[in-house]
Amino acid sequence: MHSSTARKLVVMLTGGLLLLNAGCGPLNQRAERERSIARIREGKADRLQVRHATSTLWLLRNDRVIDALAEIVAHGEGTPRVQAAAALAYPHEVASKDWPQRGRDARALGDGVLPARVAPVLLAALSGDEPTLRATLLLALGSIDEPTAEVIAAVRTALSDRDPAVAEAATVAVGMVGTRAADAADDLGKMLGVDGAVGKVTVAAALARVSDEPPPRALAVLMQAARGDDADLAALAVAHLRDLGARAEPARDALMAILHEQRIDRPPVAEAIVAISPESLPGVLSLVVDAATSEDRMVAMFADGEIDLLEREHPEDIRAVAPRLAAAVDGRTVNDGVRLADTLRRVNTGRARKAYNDRIYRGRVEAAVNGWEDGP
Repeated sequence: MHSSTARKLVVMLTGGLLLLNAGCGPLNQRAERERSIARIREGKADRLQVRHATSTLWLLRNDRVIDALAEIVAHGEGTPRVQAAAALAYPHEVASKDWPQRGRDARALGDGVLPARVAPVLLAALSGDEPTLRATLLLALGSIDEPTAEVIAAVRTALSDRDPAVAEAATVAVGMVGTRAADAADDLGKMLGVDGAVGKVTVAAALARVSDEPPPRALAVLMQAARGDDADLAALAVAHLRDLGARAEPARDALMAILHEQRIDRPPVAEAIVAISPESLPGVLSLVVDAATSEDRMVAMFADGEIDLLEREHPEDIRAVAPRLAAAVDGRTVNDGVRLADTLRRVNTGRARKAYNDRIYRGRVEAAVNGWEDGP
């Protein structure tokens, strides 16, 4: 299980489950939840049913769901056990406060979300031989809100596991535990110095998270990846730097340099810069709003991505510049204004609504003229 695979599963969870939950009342949600858990217990759950149990657990903090899944982990076998563990473990990157907006890499991995009472169950199941089960259990252990010495020891011991998926999950889990696993810093430092089964970015992020002051070499690995050609790895590195907050201050200038390049093939970095250095917000916002009005199509598209993410964390600040963004949408072709128009729809001021609605109207007119069934 590569970390990018887990991230993709989280994104899938976000989209499908919210649509499911949005159309169900409390009684239907309860019935669907019970059906999903029953199917997991039988080992017959399809992907959607595993997702439904997962979303109920993480959106509603439902103790009944947590206990039911823990019971399956404790007494189940084979597929049911793995599915229950996955429902507990996979959303470890989903933010409790703002899922669905930021399913991707949203939650700082040091935040605990599972109650401590399930730790003994997870620890007991960890003694099995099945790598997929053990990897998912480690991620769940990393989510324990008050990790005990036994939990920390278990995830630290698994860092040296022979199975690459288990070792990688242990690395992520240690980072999730954060500075309470500070004793693992030496182990992670050694892992960072060799080419092993676990990716450098994952190791560097974990090392930074367990340290009160992230080691320069860990930040250097993350900064190098953020500028790399691997888009997924670059986005992951930026997300890790963002979640470190002020502790990633040495990386701020490197991220600012990426922002000033205004390249659409780089991951969005404005949100990370502001998370690291909140006082940077006015300057960052000025830069990306200016870029949104650029006649260079690629620069404008770069700005749209940055503004979209900034609005999710700083809606009032984006609201203040909505008139300029609305003017930018008005000046674009229909196809070029999609993402920025959607941001304005969320901003929902009078001027923002007008720009959004005008764009929809222009799209319909263009569709009618060209004989398209749907507008852009």
